[in-house]
Amino acid sequence: MRCLVVGCLLIGMIFAAGARGAALPAPPVEESGVQGGLAVWVGGSSRPSAWARQLGDLVEQGGWLVLGLHADAAVVAQVRAELISRGVYGPVSVDHLSAASGGGLPLIAETVNLLILESPVLGGEEATRVLAPLGVALVREDAAWRTERKAWPEDIDDWTHYLGDASNRTAARDQRIAPLRHLQWQSGPRWSRHHDHMSSVSALVSAEGRLFGIFDEGSYLSPQLPADW
Repeated sequence: MRCLVVGCLLIGMIFAAGARGAALPAPPVEESGVQGGLAVWVGGSSRPSAWARQLGDLVEQGGWLVLGLHADAAVVAQVRAELISRGVYGPVSVDHLSAASGGGLPLIAETVNLLILESPVLGGEEATRVLAPLGVALVREDAAWRTERKAWPEDIDDWTHYLGDASNRTAARDQRIAPLRHLQWQSGPRWSRHHDHMSSVSALVSAEGRLFGIFDEGSYLSPQLPADW
């Protein structure tokens, strides 16, 4: 009888430990409605290997540039090594979120499309600051995730046609127009095919936080080489 009681206690301890160590359900990225862009994951799993796998899986879905931030430098080093060994480091990277940051993120305002907060290290104002319009924050709350979406600001306008909108008014109603202060983000192509030929990027318009255009991805080594529109 004594052995039976001890055995039951051991089994109970094992199940309790397993419950404490159970992995948090993966953040509902697909349900967020965000289909790509810059994803920033703050906190990370208590198991570095699991977090490395989650970061790698996210970038391999396509359309994502992924940044992981963690307050533990040892976790950052381990996750970075695992991502490098997997051959995905570059489109996905990790960095140390030091206490010297004062609870802020090393990111320019309104650049993040998907913000995953697994550790309570940020205030709501900082999350709002870094999220792009229509961006989504997935915030961990115990064993569940809460979704917050940033609204589209009324002082930012779209440019849906070649001359502004269907009225060809040639001017935006945007109220944030101002002298340039910094680069918010950059994208390719870094070189155009040739200045005597049609630009590699043309007919650029924007709507609801997305850019649309016509791209010639042909080689820029010579304008005589075939185009690839």
